[in-house]
Amino acid sequence: MVQPPQRRAAATDPREERENWRMPALVLLERPTWSGPRRVAMYALAGYLVLSIILLAVKAVELAMQR
Repeated sequence: MVQPPQRRAAATDPREERENWRMPALVLLERPTWSGPRRVAMYALAGYLVLSIILLAVKAVELAMQR
């Protein structure tokens, strides 16, 4: 019985490239650009965070003043 020749993985095999992929150094990466809606969402989240911290501080002062 004749067997077909075995295939060797070429250096450009996508599977091999994926298995050997390494993250490039952060210095070499460019900063991603944000779209308008993403920028608005990030500012909204930052505002929500600031507002929640202020409200927690107000609540802490209120509780401290009751005693």
